[in-house]
Amino acid sequence: MQLGQKRTSITNREYYGMSQLRRKRIKLDNEDASPVTIAHLKTNIGKAKKSQVKLLRVLFNSGCTATIMNEAFCKKLRITNKKKLSWTTKAGTFNTKGSCKIQFSLPELHTDRVVEYNAHVDSTPTDQCRYDMIIGRDLMKEIGIDLLFSEEAIKWDHAYMPMRHPSVIHKDNLEALNTRTYEALQVTEELHKYKY
Repeated sequence: MQLGQKRTSITNREYYGMSQLRRKRIKLDNEDASPVTIAHLKTNIGKAKKSQVKLLRVLFNSGCTATIMNEAFCKKLRITNKKKLSWTTKAGTFNTKGSCKIQFSLPELHTDRVVEYNAHVDSTPTDQCRYDMIIGRDLMKEIGIDLLFSEEAIKWDHAYMPMRHPSVIHKDNLEALNTRTYEALQVTEELHKYKY
C-alpha cells in the first residue's frame, strides 16, 4: 500500500500494527468515516456483586457540548440531578431527565483504563437511537481524546484507531467487533515485546 492510495477498508489489526510514532495517512474510500467505537459499561457502580458489563455503540461528537447516555443502560444506576434539559439538534429536539455516574472503558483505544463520568440520561427508546452513548466535547477535553479527521483517526494519548462507517457498530456486529478488537490488541502487544 502506497502513501495516499485509496482503500475501501482497513482492519483493526492493520491499523494497530502501524508505527505508534507516526502513522501513514491511509485514505479510506468512504465519505462517511465517522468517529465511532464500542464501550464496555459497568452497570452497577459501587455494588459488592460482580459488575455486569454491557456493550455499547459510541459516537464521539465534537458538535455536542455534553456526554449523553441512553436510559436503557442506566436502569441499575442511580439517576441524580433530575433536572430535565431540552437539546436541539438538526434532526429535532430531545429531552434528558437528569444525569448519572457511569463507569466505562473504550477497549479499541485502551483496555486498561476505566473512565468514570457524569452523563446526561436520554429517555429516547433505543430502537430510535443510532448510538447508545454520545461522548461530547466535555469528556473528550477532560480525558484528552482527539478526533483527527485529516487522518480519519481517533487518538487518545499514544493509542489510535481508525474512523469507520457507522454501520460497523450496528447492533448485529457488536459481538464480532468486540472479539476482533481483543484479537488485534493481543497481536499488537506481542509485537511490542520485540524491540528492533
